[in-house]
Amino acid sequence: MFSKLLGLLKTYKLILLIPFFLWESPKLSAQESNATFDKLNFGIGISKIREYSISNFYKPSTGYFGYVSSPFYYGNIQTGVFYFNFKGNELVSPDFKSLYIFLGWGKDIRLPLNITFNSQVRAGPYFTFFKVDSVATEEKNESELALSFNTGINIKMYSNINFKLEADFITIFFHRKIKLFIITAGLNYTINMPLWLKEFLY
Repeated sequence: MFSKLLGLLKTYKLILLIPFFLWESPKLSAQESNATFDKLNFGIGISKIREYSISNFYKPSTGYFGYVSSPFYYGNIQTGVFYFNFKGNELVSPDFKSLYIFLGWGKDIRLPLNITFNSQVRAGPYFTFFKVDSVATEEKNESELALSFNTGINIKMYSNINFKLEADFITIFFHRKIKLFIITAGLNYTINMPLWLKEFLY
């Protein structure tokens, strides 16, 4: 497992440099005016898998993405989910549903024209729910560790509403490593953290 993680870090070493650049650029940081747990951000989106290492066996559907995030010291912390259906191309490849539940940390930087650039590192369990037979009377469930790197932009539409476009590079550590490249478009909405919730978290 350690060698797999090391190989993945080498593969995405350029992406890994982005959070460190943001860490060393406090003047650009969008968090500098927000205290820890000062804001609460909700996001939803539609996701498409553009590249995947099991394309010879499965065809993925359009997926769904949702998350909640908040400023957390020198960056922001985020938790969220990706959901996809995969259609098997052959009888030996049963259909399955997948759910990636992640926890992530990253930073934002403000750019001109009300645009914010962001980058995150995420990790969490990747669940798969296979149909054992054609009438789906029984399912087989599996879960493995997934590690992902995310980068994207937010474009302000209204005071608290942004359009979001992002790319995710996900590696799932099944017995045979699976890689996904996902494009997501959606909206996010920001509110002030309720005082009772801020006191509970902080």
